[in-house]
Amino acid sequence: MFINTSVGISQFPSDALSAEQMLRNADSALFKAKSAGRDGYALYTEELTAHAQQRVEIAFELRRALDQQELRIHYQPVHDLKTGRLVGVEALVRWAHPQRGLVSPAAFIPIASVPG
Repeated sequence: MFINTSVGISQFPSDALSAEQMLRNADSALFKAKSAGRDGYALYTEELTAHAQQRVEIAFELRRALDQQELRIHYQPVHDLKTGRLVGVEALVRWAHPQRGLVSPAAFIPIASVPG
């Protein structure tokens, strides 16, 4: 059996003054540690809160985008370079945001694929 651990660290009093905020900050740091490949640790920084807030905003806007039918599918042909033959088609999702314009799939696909 193998056990891996990831740890998120928040320090008192520099990161938070309440136990609730300390836990939230440590959870943000834990998410960063897991995102870096697990079996490691991360210290809380204010950038983590800003990043988490941005993810929440994108998730909220993405739900609205689904209701407003702002997601577009573009089909891209795939050719065999030796023969020039069409061998398939890729479906690419694009988000036509009313204020931001086209949103990069790299900005919303990771958020859309997170359960919950």
